[in-house]
Formats: sequence, structure tokens, C-alpha cells
Amino acid sequence: MLIHLWGHIAGRKRDMLAYFMDLVSAVRIANMQIMSQQQIKAYDDCIRHYASHCKELYLNETLKPVLHAALHIGQILDLFSPVHAISAPFYKRYINFFHHMNTNKKLGMQQPPLVSVCNI
Repeated sequence: MLIHLWGHIAGRKRDMLAYFMDLVSAVRIANMQIMSQQQIKAYDDCIRHYASHCKELYLNETLKPVLHAALHIGQILDLFSPVHAISAPFYKRYINFFHHMNTNKKLGMQQPPLVSVCNI
């Protein structure tokens, strides 16, 4: 939507759009399921361009620690693998934990075990 609104305008809005698209590109690359050295370099280029223009466009803002962490994701992708591969086991473990949690908002009561229709 922003491309349609600001894509034809010159000036600050056009710079903000380019800035935002660097972030979008970096996030899309980081979330790919297959990673190559070219993609890691593209991620690093996008996120560095994003970080370098932050202070130019937003003079009153301070750089946040999350931006510093984002600058290291290229190294993490190079060392370990795509992000989904290192985070999937973590989330699967916690999804399993929440599946076994009492969620009926009644303290001290456990949900009855599921009874199989096939039991005789």
C-alpha cells in the first residue's frame, strides 16, 4: 500500500519508503527456509543500509538494541542455518507444553482425560 501511496513522490516520503523496504527485504530474506551465501550478503546489505539511514530520517530517535541485534543475524544465519530451523524445536516444545496445560480457567481442576471411542 505504501508503494502505491509514496512510490511516485520525491522527497522525504520516498526516502522513508526506501528505508522501510530495506527492512521488509531483510525480514523476508531472514525468514527463508533455504539460505545461501548470496542471501546472507543480501540480508547484511539491506539491514546495514536500513541502520545507516535511521539517524538521517529520524533525527530525534535513538538506535534501539534490537537494531544492533538485527545486524548480527547474518552471522547467525551463516553459522547455524535459517531462522526457522533453529527456532522450530523451541516452539514445538512449548506448544506441546501448552497443549497439556489446564486452560479451562478453573483453578485446581484438571480436564478429564480424553476417552477413546474404540475402548470396549
